[in-house]
Amino acid sequence: MKSAYVPPDDLQVLFRLLTPENELVLRTSLATGLRIGDVLKLTPKQVAMGRFTVRESKTGKSKRVYIPVELRQQLAGISGAYYVWPHRIDIHRHRTRQAVNADLRRAALALRLDVNATPHSARKLYAVEMYKRTGNLAAVSKALNHDNINTTIIYALADALPPQRLTRRRKKPPEKGALDVPRLPGESYIHFADSPFCDLIDESQTVDIPISAILRDLPMVGLSV
Repeated sequence: MKSAYVPPDDLQVLFRLLTPENELVLRTSLATGLRIGDVLKLTPKQVAMGRFTVRESKTGKSKRVYIPVELRQQLAGISGAYYVWPHRIDIHRHRTRQAVNADLRRAALALRLDVNATPHSARKLYAVEMYKRTGNLAAVSKALNHDNINTTIIYALADALPPQRLTRRRKKPPEKGALDVPRLPGESYIHFADSPFCDLIDESQTVDIPISAILRDLPMVGLSV
């Protein structure tokens, strides 16, 4: 299951249930938009600079990062000799994503959240908040280092799209009662059923709607590129 968008208030409660070190991992991701794997690779030297460049592990791209002063001070207080978040056994290695994710799952279970909260949820909230602040989809895409603007749309509108419906569905025969929408090469689709956007379709039916159609038919979203 894909990482879910978690509303700011719920995420703040989750933060308080994490260990102090893991809370700062998530807060750093939320402040910078970095993936958790890249956050965990940060060194005390980088944090001390405040503004620096990282090379993303997933994409190999460079990303300019700024860490706010208050967060920088908090990170300085927990930093190890080689990494801000050292491994619990070997200080020459950094903490693993699995360790952070396990702590977050524990907190989400305690809160009985019905969405799949993962460390990546902080990156999605970063995208949502940046889009609300700027109204500029291109700026969000650049900040996230996305190659495909359709991916950015899914992140930036994560608070408006139905939870658990953001799935890329494999090709299969249409379900009974489903609309047979022709697939376009290179297009990304979002599955809608009984969602806030059902005014686009017959409420008795389900449909996979191309993202381009959302941009065309939902001007109230206020997307700008």
